Amino acid sequence: MDFPYLIKSFAEEYKLDKLEPEPNGCVCLKLNDRECVIVPDRNGESLSITCELGMPPQDQAESLADLMMKMDFMLAGQGAAGVSINPYTGAYAISNRCSILHMGTGDFAQWLEDFLNTADTMAKLITVLQVPPAEAKPAV
Repeated sequence: MDFPYLIKSFAEEYKLDKLEPEPNGCVCLKLNDRECVIVPDRNGESLSITCELGMPPQDQAESLADLMMKMDFMLAGQGAAGVSINPYTGAYAISNRCSILHMGTGDFAQWLEDFLNTADTMAKLITVLQVPPAEAKPAV
């Protein structure tokens, strides 16, 4: 499958207006209140996706960095995603890559859903750390 076709089919299936690759080939979209960027490789054989998770709270930066690196190790072992810090903003980001050579539109939607579920879970960790302990509620 080619990337423009996958994006067009995905947009039609989920009734997303004007979702098509930019002139540089990337697609920027907002899913689950997260801005994601999907970039195809030069050969059109794989895609990379990235979205920011949030800013680390200053007083928890060290413990959050330790937790994020452990999560990165776990996710990398599953081939699910990678965690990093945006060098320009300081925010945590999550990214993933997949082959689209044999990917159908349902596979593409499932890949996005799995990625967003992981991103949401990781973002909740950051949010919980940003709330003072007396106000914190368990993440569900």
